[in-house]
Amino acid sequence: MAINLSRSTRLFVSSVQTGNDENNTFEIKILDGYSFSQTVQTQEIVLEEASCTPVRGAKTFNTALDPVEVSFPMYMKPYKDGTESNCVESIIWEAFASGTGTAVSQPGAPNHELVVDFLKSDTHSLELLQLFFQLDNTTYLVKDVTVGTAEIDFAIDQIAQIAFSGTGSSIEEIDTSDWEPGTDYAAEPTTNKEFIRNKLSTVDLYKDSNVDTNGWQIADYQGSLTGATTSDLVAATDYTAAVVIDGGASQPISFTAVGSDTLTDILAGINLDLTDATATLNARGDLQITSDSTGANSSVVITDDTANNPLFASIELATYQGINAALDGVDQGKQYFFGITGGSITLENNITSLVPEELGIVNQPLAAFSGARSFTGTLNAYLNTGSNKTGGLLNDLLADTDSTTNRYYLNIQIGGCASSGAPVVQLIMPYTQISVPTVSVEDVISTEIAFRSAEWGITQREQLEI
Repeated sequence: MAINLSRSTRLFVSSVQTGNDENNTFEIKILDGYSFSQTVQTQEIVLEEASCTPVRGAKTFNTALDPVEVSFPMYMKPYKDGTESNCVESIIWEAFASGTGTAVSQPGAPNHELVVDFLKSDTHSLELLQLFFQLDNTTYLVKDVTVGTAEIDFAIDQIAQIAFSGTGSSIEEIDTSDWEPGTDYAAEPTTNKEFIRNKLSTVDLYKDSNVDTNGWQIADYQGSLTGATTSDLVAATDYTAAVVIDGGASQPISFTAVGSDTLTDILAGINLDLTDATATLNARGDLQITSDSTGANSSVVITDDTANNPLFASIELATYQGINAALDGVDQGKQYFFGITGGSITLENNITSLVPEELGIVNQPLAAFSGARSFTGTLNAYLNTGSNKTGGLLNDLLADTDSTTNRYYLNIQIGGCASSGAPVVQLIMPYTQISVPTVSVEDVISTEIAFRSAEWGITQREQLEI
């Protein structure tokens, strides 16, 4: 009899079921408490009749397999890959926050951090993962997993943890006994890897928004652009667009293609025509125009010349998605300073799975689809008096009785300040609704602050930075 012990479990996360190699399959160390299971739906048919000798028979049918329920906790472990920051769970973040085939978890952002945003997640079908749970004597493959939930823990005296959970289509027993690191999978980095200590965590909270910000707008190319990208512009053709900066006069943009233009060439041409704004390639691989001004009057509005030769739509035909909604600048609001004693945040995709109900077969679950995003959480802190402390936040929210909604900028820096140089995970939510804090009477009076990402519009830049 071959016994399997949970202590020996190894998890390999992949984008493929077969053909696994170090480019598509990654080992991730997990914690005790993981699970994967699949149940079956049954229907019992019974006979019930009136008689001296009634037939009392029954028959049970298997009608459908439920989706596989899978969950696994792990430590958050960022590491350095040369000068770039990364994390061991980046493949999971990419599936959690992206549409099929769309990379959104990208090293190379400003200051060399890893950035996960949800700009590409407005889709019904998220990227599927294949999870290989290797036990002592066998391996179980959980197929086509949609990652539905990520729960991040802020317990003050612990190491930062994150628990992922989701649903898969089926479980299959396979053999991975001959898998080798560097060939069949990429092993977890052994150097430059850091654990995040929650006791160093800090919070930035601003009423209305962060410090004065710039207005900006993005031409979306699914993150496919680089400075060396050769455009699809046709030689000797004039391409045009217009940009309005800070509500001023429309600025015409004209670019005459030479046939071998790169994105760097096009950006230089656009910037020759722009006043009080700058066109750049952003960290996610899209073209962005940003106003030079800040505050509530800072804005950018891009209009492509769709009647003639539209500039932005023609740069990269295969990946161009359109011009995203503008994000105007905002004024600095009141800032609150306080330490936290604990808390948590739950990122939720609200996944729904469908199972057919055909007769005569055991129905199999269909692929899951996503619902509304939901980012919620709580912060625990002592009740400190003072205008910019938790007491001031409580007073301000209690006094704001006429507002049905509020807007705060919330940046939770797990592991320390982002400027400290230590490994830090930032959860940035520019559009957050804060509930009136609840007060708990203990030896030291404390408070719990509940928050929810407000999700005004579909282009919010909720993001996680490492």
